[in-house]
Amino acid sequence: MQKVNKRLLEKLARRALDTDSTNLILVNKILSEGGFPRRSQVGEMAALAVWMVFQHNSLEQQQIFLPQMEEAVRNGDVAPFYLAMLKDRIDVREGRPQKYGTQIAPDGKLCPLLDASRVNEWRQEVGLPPLEVSN
Repeated sequence: MQKVNKRLLEKLARRALDTDSTNLILVNKILSEGGFPRRSQVGEMAALAVWMVFQHNSLEQQQIFLPQMEEAVRNGDVAPFYLAMLKDRIDVREGRPQKYGTQIAPDGKLCPLLDASRVNEWRQEVGLPPLEVSN
């Protein structure tokens, strides 16, 4: 097995954090000035890139821009499961159980569910595959 280069890993981690920070600034500016980008204007990859960066935004920013994400789903610019993931993330960060079962705790376990008996019904509604959950 190859020895891990701790210094290289730290350098890569710093670079990733710097990139995330820069991307968050740009995405916050885009969302503040023009709303969630329309897929018809920027393409699917750009719209998804905004969502991906947005997932790492602060809770406060996620709450502020959540209505834009909801509108993007209604407009067909983003698939509903992306909104489900964001809502779950916000719920977990606010200490509430998640509806769709998309968030995993740092220990690798599924974060608490709102209703394990209905999670797969809700997941199906937004295009997510079923989970194996015990009630």
